[in-house]
Amino acid sequence: MTRYTVWEKGGALVLGAYAVLLSWLSGEVSILDDDWGHLRLVGERFPEVLTTSWTGLVGVGGYYRPVVVFSMYLNYLLSGYDPALYHVANVGIHCGCGVLVFLLAYRLFAHRGVAWAAMALFVVLPIHTDTVFWIVGRTDSVCTLFYLGSLVMFLDYLERPSRGQLVGFGVCVCLAFLSKEMALSLPGILVVLAVYKGALRRVEAKRALVVVGVLLLVYFGLRFVVLGGVFKGVEDRRFSIFVWGLQTAKAVAKIGMTDYKWFGGVVLLATGALFIWQRKPGIRDLLFPGGWMLLCLVPVLGHLHNWYLYLPSVFACIAVAAVWVLPGKRVLYGALACLTVYYGVVLVREGLFWQEASKISEHFVEEVLEQAGDIEGTLYVMNVPSAYMPEQSFGGKSLMAYALKNALEMRGKRDFRERPVMVNHMWMLDKTFDCALYRRGPGRYDLNIRRGGFFSFHHEGTSSIYAADGKTVVQTVLEKPWGTVTAAGEGALTVQIDLQEPDRVLFYNRGEIQRVDP
Repeated sequence: MTRYTVWEKGGALVLGAYAVLLSWLSGEVSILDDDWGHLRLVGERFPEVLTTSWTGLVGVGGYYRPVVVFSMYLNYLLSGYDPALYHVANVGIHCGCGVLVFLLAYRLFAHRGVAWAAMALFVVLPIHTDTVFWIVGRTDSVCTLFYLGSLVMFLDYLERPSRGQLVGFGVCVCLAFLSKEMALSLPGILVVLAVYKGALRRVEAKRALVVVGVLLLVYFGLRFVVLGGVFKGVEDRRFSIFVWGLQTAKAVAKIGMTDYKWFGGVVLLATGALFIWQRKPGIRDLLFPGGWMLLCLVPVLGHLHNWYLYLPSVFACIAVAAVWVLPGKRVLYGALACLTVYYGVVLVREGLFWQEASKISEHFVEEVLEQAGDIEGTLYVMNVPSAYMPEQSFGGKSLMAYALKNALEMRGKRDFRERPVMVNHMWMLDKTFDCALYRRGPGRYDLNIRRGGFFSFHHEGTSSIYAADGKTVVQTVLEKPWGTVTAAGEGALTVQIDLQEPDRVLFYNRGEIQRVDP
């Protein structure tokens, strides 16, 4: 047995243990935010939701992701609304993507060290925290699973052409398109990959690309039938060269960041300096993974969330691994190993934060159900927790947003006669969130945050609420069907509710719910 084989087996054991650890962490995470609505749709309207938008509507545009819906339905058949199995499945899909990163990197560089390093980096990147620990985050991992499967099978088909390989390739491409819109970059990636392998003029490559073109047309046709338009309901990205450049630079730096926002930029600069110094790999070999990463970003430029970086991070990890491993220096191996361990620790810590967020969410739902009782009128809830973002956290952990009605009906197993009205939302920076409530008259209240968070808003026209930085709340009056909310700043609100008997008001503060005298 060679030394290299021993290292390989050791690496496999470490990654296997890490997968078990992630499964334990995610298994303790509850249903959060958008999870409530999507799981309810899957449980109550399958298979109808396979022929609707991602939100269960017909002909109104938006997103079409039936493969992800089907994966959730399989979870539902096995465990109902118990979240543990959904989360463990997320970890399994994530690890499956890691294996495909290994296979792709090995086919590109024919170097097992590069393949192992790329897979290890990908599996532990903190930017993947939402995708791993949030049930609906699997949209990106499921799409990436079939996207990478398409690339690997494409390369295999070029090397060993067969009808079975071509069929398998077509199936993966089709499933990638039907998982998430990120897959729209796949045809471009395949063309560039064929150029990279010098196979663009070969009949096998042309045949495979024709299959992709046909499947893309079929996909657009399905979107038109189900959503009422090919791109109907998708936000206008307002593309420009400046926006592309700015968003691309931001995305590349974010892929490697931790709770230290600048950390990804440092890793990028160090990798660039090392590449210039060592000249390994060659410029051509490095430019192609870099170009693929940029192509993957095109569908989401102008509307960039952390989870959108899941797929582009594949090519970033392969490029970084090649630059740090191919020079063949032990000191670089050690530095990359330390970086990987650090990323892994951060991701595990994020899992613990997700567990804390789950406890907050579950307690909030239980408290609201207990206080709601048999209320006949409208239930107004102030300080609905939108997200939890403790100090040293990588980012906000989703809690409620618009999910309260679904959560109450799924947990309480009964209908509320009127939709619970979420008067205002707030972000919790720690579990000691403290907000003072003053009653100024019939249905009129002042809310002032003392510590531990800030108010946030969820409705159309949010740009009118926030200053140019997109975060600071400006003085604004929000007109609602039931009254008004006046925002004096991120920590001060005045609420006027048009209360009728037997309406009730609930106020969430310091981890508890209390009824408020109307």
